[in-house]
Amino acid sequence: MKRILTILLIASSVICCKKEEVPVINDPDLVIPPVEEVDITLSLNKSSITIGKGDTFLLEATVTPADTELRWESSNTKAVMIDKNGKGMGISIGEATITVYAGDKTATCDVTVKIKPEIGDFYYSDGSFSSTYDSSKKVVGVVFWTGDPTADDPALKKDHPECTNGLVVSLHGEIQGYSWQPEFEAYDSTVGEWIENNTDFISITSPAKIDDNVNVIRGYNNTKAIEAFNAAPENARWPVTVVAKATEYREQYPAPSSSSDWYLPSVKECCLLISGETDGKVFDIDGDISNKSDIDYKLSLVPGSNPIGRDRYEDDIWSSNERDYLYAFYVSTLTGKVWMNFKLYGSEHHQIRYILAF
Repeated sequence: MKRILTILLIASSVICCKKEEVPVINDPDLVIPPVEEVDITLSLNKSSITIGKGDTFLLEATVTPADTELRWESSNTKAVMIDKNGKGMGISIGEATITVYAGDKTATCDVTVKIKPEIGDFYYSDGSFSSTYDSSKKVVGVVFWTGDPTADDPALKKDHPECTNGLVVSLHGEIQGYSWQPEFEAYDSTVGEWIENNTDFISITSPAKIDDNVNVIRGYNNTKAIEAFNAAPENARWPVTVVAKATEYREQYPAPSSSSDWYLPSVKECCLLISGETDGKVFDIDGDISNKSDIDYKLSLVPGSNPIGRDRYEDDIWSSNERDYLYAFYVSTLTGKVWMNFKLYGSEHHQIRYILAF
């Protein structure tokens, strides 16, 4: 019996210890391909942005391969927070660098969080602004609208993409009246037609049906287009006077280099100055001068400034839009209503008031 058990144990151990045979490949023609390294590329849609406290923003990363995992990071989470999808928020005044990682590649965007301007803020020669008057600084105007004025003005966006905070009205208006284009009859055509045929600017003309050309912020485009018209030798006999005067104002009252410099407002900008934001189109406004009243009060606190428009004068202020070869648009500072008048008319009644984007 003992002998049988011993034989069984030996046999069992032999079976348990038997190793699985591994086939040996010995094929001289077999080629094992090398492991390919993936080349990652990464970029961001913005390299720097400026926002206000509480504002949000979205950074878009372009990465290849498209399924590469991204990781986002803020260098200063006290100023700027960023989530896993590239959406960030300004937490407090300060600066932060947002970095996105994809494999061994990185891309960055510098974010500055600033105090947002408000309507009625004083605007200074150094490009700063404040809600209370700082007599130690030189005031050049008052903020009358906040938002991005480059949205509908491609010329402004091209020349001054950083001017996305709002609009400022000048401290001074031309007290005497001016004609829009004194020699319009001799010219016998629209300025807008010349602009369309000779420049890349958008036309300043709004025909009889009144399209959306007067319902958008586009005074910078209009002014630069008219300046091109005035500068052309063939137009030397019939310049648009209200824009020609802008050069004199710029020289007398220099604007901050961070701004667009002074220009003649469009119809829409005139309405924003006098009535503020309103529902509907500019021709719906009648009897609302609430914004003008608030801005005039702020202007009265600055020595040497003068109010928008004149007491008891209905015929103020010229815009940079024309209706046709005969008429240009102006806006009443008494009612906020949009009117039009002969381009020659206004030598005693229509004022000029310049604005800038910042």
